[in-house]
Amino acid sequence: MGGITLASSIVLFSTGVILCESPDHKPSTSPSSSISSRKLTAEDEAYARKAQSSRTEAEVASEKGAIDRIKSSISDIQTKLSTLEAPSIKLSPETFGLPPHFMDWVDKIRAEVSFAPGSVSDEIWQESQDPIRNPEIEVDARVWLGNSFCKEELEFQQKRRKFTKRGLATYLGVKESEIDEKDIPTIAVAGSGGGYRAMLGTTGYFKAMKETGLFDCVTYMAGMS
Repeated sequence: MGGITLASSIVLFSTGVILCESPDHKPSTSPSSSISSRKLTAEDEAYARKAQSSRTEAEVASEKGAIDRIKSSISDIQTKLSTLEAPSIKLSPETFGLPPHFMDWVDKIRAEVSFAPGSVSDEIWQESQDPIRNPEIEVDARVWLGNSFCKEELEFQQKRRKFTKRGLATYLGVKESEIDEKDIPTIAVAGSGGGYRAMLGTTGYFKAMKETGLFDCVTYMAGMS
């Protein structure tokens, strides 16, 4: 690109085409200017279309070549992966810092909760269906609606309070006569649910309460699955 500065005008040339000129300045009559300012002929248009077509074909060929190279690289990676062998890693309870026979204990727990004949789960289920052990299963249950306890609930509390009074005296290590019934608290135990961990944790808690005598001080128990 060249430039010529005259008095108060600027003339810019780009391949012989005048881009800007001053009204007071006449365009140059150089050969390049006269050639570029002529009208395009049919031959020129055909040449331009041919050049454009050549560039398009070259771009398509270049893109196709790039895609072929990517496909070839992916194919090579798949071939290499298919020849790889998985590492032989042997995991054991000791790997995670667990006792050597941990998995044996897990299998035993699973067997006990599988409801198989003779399992703990099956024994609990059979006992729950025994009307001698659980006479309440032969009674029709209903929902009590009201602002106070129903008559049956009050009767149960009176009977249970006599039992919990003895349990509380034993737990505190005092004589039963030293405890006033008004001072006997109503203790309730709620067990969380969710899975084996919650079941075993609640069972262990009940066992400890029974061994210490606190279980006999409880009036209500509730749990969720």
